[in-house]
Amino acid sequence: MTLKWSVQIDLMESFIKILSKCPHRFIVSKGPRGDELELGPNMWGENYVNQIAILDVVDLVITHGGKNTFLETIYAGKPLIVVPFFMDQLDNAQRAVDCGIGARINLHEIDEVQVLKTIDETLSNPSYAEKIAKISASMKSTKNKDNFVKKIEKFIENNQK
Repeated sequence: MTLKWSVQIDLMESFIKILSKCPHRFIVSKGPRGDELELGPNMWGENYVNQIAILDVVDLVITHGGKNTFLETIYAGKPLIVVPFFMDQLDNAQRAVDCGIGARINLHEIDEVQVLKTIDETLSNPSYAEKIAKISASMKSTKNKDNFVKKIEKFIENNQK
């Protein structure tokens, strides 16, 4: 699993403390202040982790739900747990829930029992894996890529006049 967050050290420390009690292993992208963090024994991480490179080997992504991580995770076909802070992250968290591809945790209601339960439920829910696999396959299909390119070309053509 990967845990990707921001520069909020107190939040990262809270999650690291909770996740250190979990039986799973975690890859942590610690962020620009990562040198201030001490990871648990079931974790490995760096201040920067090449997310694209590791998505194929993880089972779940825990994220704030920013656009890049959200789309890259869906493309890789991995379920999500989104803990949004603001802006598009709130919408992306709700989309994960509405589409049945992951769970949402309210940033202001984080507790150990809830986080550990959400991780286990997300990993064990076959519906999440099935739905995310279908969306991922659709995103990767040649037909969709061709249609996307055509739409971009048409948009450019229409706006050059």
